[in-house]
Amino acid sequence: ERQFANAEKLALSITREYPDHQFAWKVLGAIFSLTGRFTEAVEVNKKSIALSPSDAEAYNNLGNTFNEIGKTLDAKESYEKAIEFKPEFAEPYYNLGNVLKILGQTREAEESFKKTISLKPDHVKSYNNLGVILQESDRLDEAVAMFKKAIGLNPKFAEAYSNLANTLKELGRLTEAEAIGGQAILLKPNHAEAHFGMGNILYELGNLEGASKYYKKAINLKSDYATAYNNLGTTLEDLGQFEEALIYYKKAIDLNPKFSVAYNNLGNIFKSLGRIEEAKLNISKALILNPDYAAS
Repeated sequence: ERQFANAEKLALSITREYPDHQFAWKVLGAIFSLTGRFTEAVEVNKKSIALSPSDAEAYNNLGNTFNEIGKTLDAKESYEKAIEFKPEFAEPYYNLGNVLKILGQTREAEESFKKTISLKPDHVKSYNNLGVILQESDRLDEAVAMFKKAIGLNPKFAEAYSNLANTLKELGRLTEAEAIGGQAILLKPNHAEAHFGMGNILYELGNLEGASKYYKKAINLKSDYATAYNNLGTTLEDLGQFEEALIYYKKAIDLNPKFSVAYNNLGNIFKSLGRIEEAKLNISKALILNPDYAAS
């Protein structure tokens, strides 16, 4: 019932009176995680595991806590222990899939999400996350199927609509993408990525004013959204608003000093404005960051 303070008092009282009461330690670890006290949660979860070394749920909880504090390899190890002790437990496969994706082990992450689905066919987030991997692997039709499955299971899953819209855009199905992207925004108006995606779709449709509006909304919702600043700069440049475009390219670079595309765009706009030295400087930076620009 999310009465965390009362639950914490009860769990603490049990651990004081019965220090070997493993379930109370496990509950206390969950409470610490839910209330953002991750360092304490790690220690309490370890205590829970020490009392019951084969408790898969306790290892899964510890993995989640490690993940929250950026200890990805420790999280991976904990999820693998959870799976070792309870191979039919779907949740650690899902969590492991997310960690493997962070580690760049895409193929292994894909298999982990598929295993989650085999154990729990209604695990909505696994379909969505598997779809993301398939999209990034350019297996776009398969990705569409996964996002549609996620939406079928949860028709209010805004992120899945947004991901589906992006994938349809990549397939060139722009009218469908626009409709799906609009649904994502209706379901979650404060989802910056959905507004960014809609901006990309409208840009491809040639609706530059509309694209500009959605990029600006994405930036309002997520002030450090470097890619949105860059894409807004490109849109404004295409609209002939060069000085304003400069501002957004520079902001993108401020947020991400290794953003080669933004340096290249900034260099090209300086060239268009006749500011050749500034153009050379920024294009040189783009080439240092991404030598492939030498071919263009």
